Amino acid sequence: MKFLNVLKDKLNKTSTFNGAKALKSTNSGLVDLFGSIGSLRNRNEVDIENLFSKAFSEDSLLAMKILFYARDIRGGLGERRVSRILYKHLGKVYPDILKQNLGLISHYGRWDDLNVLLDTKLRSYVIEIINIQLAVDLQSDVPSLLAKWLPSINTSSNTTKNYAKIIMEGLNWNAKKYRQTLSALRKKIDVLEVKMSAGMWTEIDYRKVPSNAMNLYSKAFINNDEERFKSYIEAVKSGDEKINSSVLYPYNITEKILYGKTDININVLEQQWNSMPDFVLGNTNNVMVMADVSGSMFGRPMATSIGLALYFAQRSKGAFAGHFMTFSESPSIIQITGDTLYEQVRMVLSSNWGVNTDFEKALRIILDTAVRNNLEQAELPKTLIVVTDMQFDRSIQNTNKDWTFYKKMKRMYSRAGFTIPEIVFWNVNSMSNVFQVLNSCEGVKLASGQSASVFKSILNSRAMTPYDFMLEVLNDERYKQVVA
Repeated sequence: MKFLNVLKDKLNKTSTFNGAKALKSTNSGLVDLFGSIGSLRNRNEVDIENLFSKAFSEDSLLAMKILFYARDIRGGLGERRVSRILYKHLGKVYPDILKQNLGLISHYGRWDDLNVLLDTKLRSYVIEIINIQLAVDLQSDVPSLLAKWLPSINTSSNTTKNYAKIIMEGLNWNAKKYRQTLSALRKKIDVLEVKMSAGMWTEIDYRKVPSNAMNLYSKAFINNDEERFKSYIEAVKSGDEKINSSVLYPYNITEKILYGKTDININVLEQQWNSMPDFVLGNTNNVMVMADVSGSMFGRPMATSIGLALYFAQRSKGAFAGHFMTFSESPSIIQITGDTLYEQVRMVLSSNWGVNTDFEKALRIILDTAVRNNLEQAELPKTLIVVTDMQFDRSIQNTNKDWTFYKKMKRMYSRAGFTIPEIVFWNVNSMSNVFQVLNSCEGVKLASGQSASVFKSILNSRAMTPYDFMLEVLNDERYKQVVA
């Protein structure tokens, strides 16, 4: 019915916080969730549950795959808080479906993700999984990390202590047996924090320190084992030793540089940056990252935007290698200079920024450059990866009040005889549900999150629409175990 469709379209209209025309939904709950789930760290639980519920009602299996993709530490987005909120939600609303996937929770995330289900109908099943794994680990020379992440009974946190009591009761163990078992297994696992709390600094093998632990504890290593730790970092710099960075995000490193650290910390961060997995893999296409550095991005979103832009520009081999573009009040082309990451980040900070989010001006500059210099379409970026919070400024020339910002830009390029580059809207801080396109719009992809692994999905994609891109990611062999 035409009237109903027109009414739905009208009610789907919204605006960004800065006045740009936008949509409330892509007209697919699945794509809405996929395109924002990595950027929901600051959203409330109700918003997160509502987004998931709409996706789940559209296709429960794909919604479950989005959830595990979001939690996937190594191949996905690594989002802990959002995933745990949704695990708990499913444990209360759809326990039978989550029950079928309980074994995947620790696989994609950590063992302590299961704790949120101890207050749900799935408590007994969680206890059973823990009991079976503990039995295996006690007999194994290479135990899992379960004991590391099981809650301690002697902690100061009431929540953690309560979880420990629930597990103890479920296992039918007393506090002494629980403590002794965890202590024995943690010693076998060689848990870093156990050695730190015991003052056994000289027994720490820095080559085995996990990525986040190195990022978190490097100052403690300096204060308590300075000579040996500095020697290790020098060995990493010379290539004689390795440092773990496998599950770090670019912002884990750029955020610390933005706020300033000691020289030795900078050396640690430098080596971690250089050791991060390469998800660009020598890309030779004309792809350029555009980093939103406007006022609304202040804090971690800014560190993410700059980090992802630097990460890609350093590793790309295409026409725009070593370059990326920033946009705020005045767009800038940034050519990476400086021998160290610290110098490169500080160089970016010295560029011309502003409080605005004038993405239109950035797209106009690209088009104007092509027109004024009689350039061919092939010389323009093939793809623009826009790392942003999606809160674009209101258009200066709003020729059609019903057009989204993207639709207006697409027409602007067309009238000048060009095709707008493929645009990947990469949301790193979803403050509200705003989208620029419907799920079937060709030439656009939607992504989200802080993980550089998303670059691999983008660069390998042959999808033409947001929906098809989502399917490419979710139908990967990595998520074939997920059921609904």
